Amino acid sequence: MPATGLYHVGAREYDPRTARWLQRDPIDIASGDPNLYRYAGNDPINMADDGGKDWFKKTEDGIWIGPFLFNSEVVSEGLKTGLAAVGSVFTFGLWDGGAYKDQVGFDTSNFFAGVGRECLITAATLGVGEFIFSARAARQVQQAANNAQRIVGSGRGAAHGTRVHTEFAKQVQQISRGRIRAEVSYRNGVVVPRGSRGSVRVDAVRGRLDKPKEIWDLKTGGAQLTPKRIEQIRRHLPKGCENIPIREVRPR
Repeated sequence: MPATGLYHVGAREYDPRTARWLQRDPIDIASGDPNLYRYAGNDPINMADDGGKDWFKKTEDGIWIGPFLFNSEVVSEGLKTGLAAVGSVFTFGLWDGGAYKDQVGFDTSNFFAGVGRECLITAATLGVGEFIFSARAARQVQQAANNAQRIVGSGRGAAHGTRVHTEFAKQVQQISRGRIRAEVSYRNGVVVPRGSRGSVRVDAVRGRLDKPKEIWDLKTGGAQLTPKRIEQIRRHLPKGCENIPIREVRPR
């Protein structure tokens, strides 16, 4: 619906600016079960109802989007902040596997799939189009981490972690065909050569290096992406990009 900026999807209209439906779910609890998580196959992270009457939509890139909420009133103030939507009202997920699951009845309580959970703030703030690019990149980064671990093999300690990081960089470039850059160093808002004194190096970057959209930090073993590390990275990012998503990725 070009005039309004809304998406007409079956029984409802969806507003990408606020990431909310404008009409109540027409099915609601028609199944007779007040547990709306069962309505989503007990997988509200990934089982979409993007047409207002159906479960999910598969994009051409193999990304499953959903859910977009069962009741628009649930969102209210939450979606106005964008951030509150993620982790409280809804999240977006993506398939980690390639198995296609046929649609089943609304009362199905079990749904099995290899799902990589990734809360994408992008979806709540920039709309579905940007979410799709983000989800594709997240899938490629995760695949690179998995490949790196498999190629390097099991191990522990700093030396093993370094080998995994080195292989990860190769895999990222190969899988994304250069669209995601690996091992990028920033200092005071500028891209600098690797190893530059006072710089921070990140493992994967989506977007232009001088205007990154997302960053991933690869962790192995017991290492974690801490708030302190995130703050350290943000201090050195280009101006206007200090609040982009910074995510942890680890081999599975």
